[in-house]
Amino acid sequence: MVTVIAVVTSAMLSLGAALSVGPLVTDGGRGDSIDPLAATLRLELTGCGAVSEHRASAMAIGDDLALTVAHAFENIESFVVRMADDSTTTATIVHLDTDLDIAIVRLDRPAPGHLRIAEDLDRADVDNRVVSFVSYADIEGPQEKSAIVLRFVNISLDGEGSRRGIELAADINAGDSGGPVLDGNGDVIGMIFATSRLGESGWATESTELVEALDEVGDPRELRCRRRGR
Repeated sequence: MVTVIAVVTSAMLSLGAALSVGPLVTDGGRGDSIDPLAATLRLELTGCGAVSEHRASAMAIGDDLALTVAHAFENIESFVVRMADDSTTTATIVHLDTDLDIAIVRLDRPAPGHLRIAEDLDRADVDNRVVSFVSYADIEGPQEKSAIVLRFVNISLDGEGSRRGIELAADINAGDSGGPVLDGNGDVIGMIFATSRLGESGWATESTELVEALDEVGDPRELRCRRRGR
């Protein structure tokens, strides 16, 4: 398969996507994956200064950990995590990789569900495959939507860094970034991070990158506001 370098500009960031899988990494030994809607969380973030509130998604992958996108925390003053049952909890950032756009938060209260992450992907088996992703665009709660895997790509943002990714044909909306892309078994094969300007396709970070990020969980990170002149 030919490797394609896809350059995604920061102006395109907004969310998106999906796929199918092989061996799995379990989430702390908790067994089979469960309802992805119960395991998909919504981040409600308050920006610094004149920036107002905005939303992103996250996926619970253990008793108290959740994966999401790093760009959601840019110039953010505070955030809370809303569960599928509409309850909320606080959380702490324990990993932040702006190059790969991956963040991990530790929840102060366990999520009602969790997901497993695919460790290996059979790329030849998933091209043009119908998969699904979880969207939080509806204020009433998460919904599972279909998508089609267009290709596997190496993705760089604004020409900086590179990650293994997936391009999808999908109806991705603002707030979907950080949500899971799922195979037919409901296991995570990617994490949405961007959509096209027209909203007809999107990109997801491949699950193999997410697995490696889980080895980097560390000490809590503080949120910082960028002040003018600094």
